[in-house]
Amino acid sequence: MTDVHPPAVLPAELQPAAPPTELPLAELSLAELPLAELPLAELPLADYLRTLPHGILFGAVHFTDPDGHPLLLKSVYDPEVWQFAGGNMEFGSDPWDCARREVWEETGLTLPQHPVPPLLALLFVAASGDWPFKIGVVFDGGTLSHAQLAGLVLDPAEHSEYSVRSLADWRQELRPSRLALLEAAVEARRTGRSAYLQLPLPAPAHET
Repeated sequence: MTDVHPPAVLPAELQPAAPPTELPLAELSLAELPLAELPLAELPLADYLRTLPHGILFGAVHFTDPDGHPLLLKSVYDPEVWQFAGGNMEFGSDPWDCARREVWEETGLTLPQHPVPPLLALLFVAASGDWPFKIGVVFDGGTLSHAQLAGLVLDPAEHSEYSVRSLADWRQELRPSRLALLEAAVEARRTGRSAYLQLPLPAPAHET
C-alpha cells in the first residue's frame, strides 16, 4: 500500500502572496482564486476527490458449525491473530463479491452471488498514523456441515490453520477488538439486527 503523507507546511517566504489590497478577494474570478480557496463545487473532479478522506474496505463472512460454534482462520502474518475468512476489496468489486472471492481463495468454499446474505456487522476503524480509515462488512455465511469443514482448503500463504470453537473458548483466545467483532456478529445473527462497531472505541464520558 502506498504511504500517505500530509503535505509539508511551506515556510512563510514560500507561501503564495496575498491578493493586491486594491482588489478584494471577493472580487477575484474563480480562475484567479488559489485551488484551496475555490468552492468545492467548482473544483475539477480530480482535485475535489483529493479533498476527501480515503480508506480501505474489507468483506468477511461469519460461518459456524452445526453446533453454532464460530469458524476462524489463523493468520500467517501474525500467528496470534484469528480472523474471519475475508479480505480487502479491489477496484471494480463490491463488498459481497469481495467476501465471496476471499472465502474461495482462503477456504475453497464457493458462495452464490445471489441472494446476498444478511449483513451482520459494519466495523469502522479510525485512521492511525500512515493508515487511512478502514471499514469492514461482515456477512452471515450460515452453517457449515462437518463434511464442508473437513473439506476446507486453506491458502498457506495467508492462513496456517482453522478452528471451530465455542464463543466461550474464543473469549480466551482473541484480542479485544477481534472478540468485539465476533461477539457482534454472533449477537446479530441471534437477534436479526445488524451491529455497528467503531474502533478504537470512544472513551467513556467521564474520561478526558
